[in-house]
Amino acid sequence: MKQVLISLSLLFLQIGMNAQSLIDEELQRIVAGALAEEISHCPEVRYAGVVVQQVSTGNVVADISLNYRDGEFKRNPLGNAQFVPNGLGRSVLYLCVAMMSEFNPYKIVFDTFDGAYVDADGDTIKDHNYHRGGYGLLQVKRGFAVNSDVCLLRCAEKVFKKNMKTFAKALNKSGILFGGRVSEDLDKRWNSREILGSSPMSLLQMACWCNAVAGGKLLIRMNENDSTIPYDSISSSKEALDSLRSAMRECVTNGLARKLNSEYFSVAGITNVSPKGVDGFKGQFAACYLPYEESEPKYTIACYIWRADRGYCNPSIVLRKIIDWIAFNRLNTHPYFSGFSDSQVIKHSIGWVHPGAR
Repeated sequence: MKQVLISLSLLFLQIGMNAQSLIDEELQRIVAGALAEEISHCPEVRYAGVVVQQVSTGNVVADISLNYRDGEFKRNPLGNAQFVPNGLGRSVLYLCVAMMSEFNPYKIVFDTFDGAYVDADGDTIKDHNYHRGGYGLLQVKRGFAVNSDVCLLRCAEKVFKKNMKTFAKALNKSGILFGGRVSEDLDKRWNSREILGSSPMSLLQMACWCNAVAGGKLLIRMNENDSTIPYDSISSSKEALDSLRSAMRECVTNGLARKLNSEYFSVAGITNVSPKGVDGFKGQFAACYLPYEESEPKYTIACYIWRADRGYCNPSIVLRKIIDWIAFNRLNTHPYFSGFSDSQVIKHSIGWVHPGAR
């Protein structure tokens, strides 16, 4: 899988070189401000980027990439085409297992133990909350919502019966290879790291795949001359896609993407934190599409922050600011005041005049 994705690097670098003609300049300004404000809380950010796509067209309408160090921001026009630690591993794996007849997101329950699982090769897979004692028993959908690698990996072992050929067939239907294919004939040993999707990707690719999950085409259009022919399609069943979309919604309502939960319309999304590297940097990723309840969502937004393990910043906060701006300025959403219901509206008698107007 890594070789397939790396072979696409030149393609996406070329895309990034002429990235302005479809840009929504006002949205671009809002995105840049939201991203810069959030990463300013960290002493050093190797790379931070945001991509906003229109679901129906695949048009990239915002494309911002910044570096930050010692109080200084630098624009990096090609940053969103560079490869970074992958934030889509669980999402792709969930879609793959959802294609299988043995899959039921509510009835299948797995023990995630104390947050650590040792596979047959002696590899130890740890959940992000391992140091807090893990999640214990989890339904698969709940495991996805709380970002449990152990839960998704154990589910994959069950439904694929540790058969890499069967997994390869599902992976080829997921669209994550952007037209590439892994061999369905090789008799490979089951590999937990490969199953969890460790191959690096660019933010443009990650946003594009989420856009396809939302119902759009697997397509990145940076200018009006770019092709309208998709690189590939997600050819899994409608039931599998619907299950992933529903799980993404649960991430926002009752999972680790709660910061994306807007008052103005429903959002479906995911988050991910990549393990800290030997250089002390880690990757944080968040993506969403909206409105979730519509048959044809309008926008996909993705943010990646690759930063030193000091200070604090969160890509979900960046996305939430963009979500709320889009609600009022692109989707004409009226404000909803959650503290009031119709029964709480104060009613006055005919002829009543406000004291300030007397």
